[in-house]
Amino acid sequence: MNESDTRLKKIDPALHAAGWGVVEGSDIFTEQRAYIVTPGRIVTKAKRNPDKIDYLSYV
Repeated sequence: MNESDTRLKKIDPALHAAGWGVVEGSDIFTEQRAYIVTPGRIVTKAKRNPDKIDYLSYV
C-alpha cells in the first residue's frame, strides 16, 4: 500500500466519519502549499517556498 492508497482507504474515510467535510461549514483541502504563521492561523496565499501540507481542515 502506498501513500495514495493509505489516504484513500484509511485517512479520508476517518476524516469524513469524524464530520470533516460533511458538517456544514467544514472543509478539507489536500496537498496545499501554505505558511503556518502562528498556531491557529494558516496563510495559503504565500510568498516564496511555502511548506507542502497533506491536509488542511477548515471550520
